[in-house]
This record gives sequence, C-alpha cells and structure tokens, in this order.
Amino acid sequence: MEAPKSQQPFGQRERLLLFLGQRPDRIVRDPIYEAIPLTRQVLAILETPEFLRLGRIRQLTFVHLVWPGATHTRYGHSLGVYHLTKQALLSLLHSDETGVMDALTPQDLQTALAAALLHDIGHYPFSHAIEELGHPPIRSHEAVGETIIRDSSITPVLSEVWDVDPLRVSRLIRGHGVEGIDRLLHGLLSGALDTDKLDYLVRDSERCNVHYGLVDVARLLDSLKVRADLPGGPVLAITHKGVGALHSLIHAKRSMFDIVYGHHVNAIASTMLLRCVQDLLEAGLLEAGELTMQDDAGLVHLVRERAAQDCAGSLELIEDLLQRRLYKRGLIVTKQMTPKLFRELDSLHAQPRQRKRVEQALAQEFGPLLGRPVRDHEILLSIPKPTNYEVDIQVYYEEKSRPLGYEEYMDWERATGLRADDLERYQNYARRFLVIAPADICALLKTPRGQEAALRLLRQAKRL
Repeated sequence: MEAPKSQQPFGQRERLLLFLGQRPDRIVRDPIYEAIPLTRQVLAILETPEFLRLGRIRQLTFVHLVWPGATHTRYGHSLGVYHLTKQALLSLLHSDETGVMDALTPQDLQTALAAALLHDIGHYPFSHAIEELGHPPIRSHEAVGETIIRDSSITPVLSEVWDVDPLRVSRLIRGHGVEGIDRLLHGLLSGALDTDKLDYLVRDSERCNVHYGLVDVARLLDSLKVRADLPGGPVLAITHKGVGALHSLIHAKRSMFDIVYGHHVNAIASTMLLRCVQDLLEAGLLEAGELTMQDDAGLVHLVRERAAQDCAGSLELIEDLLQRRLYKRGLIVTKQMTPKLFRELDSLHAQPRQRKRVEQALAQEFGPLLGRPVRDHEILLSIPKPTNYEVDIQVYYEEKSRPLGYEEYMDWERATGLRADDLERYQNYARRFLVIAPADICALLKTPRGQEAALRLLRQAKRL
C-alpha cells in the first residue's frame, strides 16, 4: 500500500525546490515583476564595485533621446535575468520527467543563478556601442566579464559566499565547451528562449512605453521542458503549448530592433560616439583597457579630458553629443532599392578602419563641392550590425495531442514552418545604412551632384 504523500520520502527534487524557495534576506521592488526576493549571496554581489558600476550604464545607449523613460540600467536588467532564471529552474524542477533535474545539486543551481546575475558584468559604457569597434582593440563584453569573474572583488564572493567555482560561472555565461548539465543551464541564458531576452524585451518595452516587446513570460516559463536523449547532454525544449508564445517573442524581438533599438537617432548618436573613441584609440590618447571599468559618465569625462590634449575632432563630437547637436541623415541605403551598394557596405560594420577610410574619402571629396574644408569626422557611416534570428529549440508533442506524422520532438522549422532566414530576409529589407553629417553637408548630399559624388565613392568602399 502506497504511503500518504505526507509520509513519502523527501527526495532530491523537493530539497532543490526548498533551496530555491528559501526565505529571502531582502525584497526589492521592480517595475516589471513587482518584487524580487534576494538572498544574502545576491546582496554580497550587489555590494561589489564591479556590479554597482552596472547601475551607471544605461541599458539602451541613446534611446532615451527619443523615449525619455528609457534611462533604466544594466543593474536592473541583471536582477531581472536572475529572477527569471530562478523561475525557470523552478518550472523545470516541477515539470521534468527525465530525471535530469533530480540529479542537480544546490551548487548547480547556485552556479546558474550566479551566471544569470553576472551575465552582463563586462559591459562597456553605453552598452553595445563601444563593442562595435571590434577586436582588436576592443574585447567582447563576454571576454571582459570572464576576466572580472575570475579576478576581481567578485571572485572571492563567488567561491566563499556562494560556494561555486568562478571558472564554471564564466564558462556557463560564454558557453564555450559546455556539456552535460551545463549545456542545459547555459541554454537558459543564451538561446532562442533565454531569460536575458525575456527580461530585456519586456523591460525595454515598459520603460519606453511601447507595446512592441510585450511577451507572455509566464506561458513561456510554464512550457519549458528538458530533452535528455541527445548527444552532448540535455537541452532546453518547450511543449507545443508554448509555440504561440515563442512565436510572439520572436516577432517582439524583430519589432523592438526595427522600431526602438534601430531608431535613426540612436544609430546616429552611437556612430558619433564610436568615431570619437576610435580616433582617440588610434591617436594613442586612450587605451582599450581603460574602457572596461568605466560607466557612462566616466567615459564622457575621460573622452573630454583626452580629446582636449590633441584630438579636436573627438572633442567636437563628444560636445555635440552632450548638447544634442546630432548629425542628420544625408543618404539612406536599403537592400531592396540598391542591393549591390548594400552588399558593398554591409561588411563595414565589422571593419571600423576601412569604414573610416571611406568617411575620410567622402570628406575630402565634399570640401571643394561645399566650398569649405570638411574635416574627416564630419561625414560618418552608420552600418548597423545584423541581428541573429536563429531559433535552435525543440518542440515537444505529448502523444494525446500529437498531429499525424509528427514526432515526439520536432525542431522549430519542422514544427512551425518558420525558418531563421525568413526573418533574416525581412531584416535585410528593414536595415538602413546611413550617411550622416551636419545639416549643410546633408543638404548637398540630397542634391543630384552630391548624391553622384557620394555614390561613386561608396560603390568602391571595400577598395579605398
């Protein structure tokens, strides 16, 4: 005779559920989730200088110039990702039928939660803008984060207060060589359905007061499932009940990138900042390593100080940014109308030095046309990085609701008919490459003579 549930043995899963539900030491109010419970371990990380810096880095670079409410920071986003990762682990513990979650230890859970909290610890000031300069000289924020986790005031907090291996935390964030249970835990932080994306889409949408990024987070978390029969270790999957919500998330991401993140004002301001920092680096007035522990205000102060020494162009650009004297759009290049030119310029987003050579050639060409000297920072190219829309997730169909011909697990394309290149094709038509400059140069760029001169140089952008 089976014992009543109250008398059944207390298993590992119940211990893990209790561990995740332990009494918090503090609760913070959050505009998205109302309340986020924090343990003493989390509080210990929040008090470190490295994490406090995230509170002085805006999440959305210059988007606040268009949507004034978008002044939220990497600090709040990191807490949100930590909170959602805990909810995702609870959901998986409740729903898993493979036994994978039963084999977890409290240390596994702590490692995943620490990685969630620290996934953005290496971000540069002004978020992704600086990273567009590429490596070398700018290391990725993931690489910078790995260094911080392994060698900073956070390191002893992880090993002594959290009782986790800092090296494992950094590997879980970067995803290099993860296998076994870490493959599953990494999937919670990076993938088609990750807690990073779930938080930033909803948080950014709420702070901008737009509806494009609204996602059914609860439905997605409830549909999480473990698939344990693949080589290399378990992976994250969703039940068929989450397909609609995930489809909505994908389109929310597309809309936010098109309308909010890719807004031309944000693109113009970011391009001006990039060129400002690039010139200082190339002049030897700034070292790439000096950028890693700056916040937004600190970078502005540093740039003004160094530019004042011997870089008039950078000083002018940073002052224009601070006074909101932004460049205007002189030319807009799209794939559908100028496909050959689009392909010529597309690679320049990853080639800042070549992009600068094109900008310098444009400035030299437009001086005589304008009747005044045009300095080489007065005409800039804004080439946005393409967005990845790959959906690498399995969809689970239980037998009672499985359509004829369907298998127990189907990849996203077979389950929905939607392919990554469908959205990538749309993205290529939605992306805009800009030639930006002060108003008088833009006026010339819009004339037949100005357009002819600019297009002649742009068509040979890779060979200048």
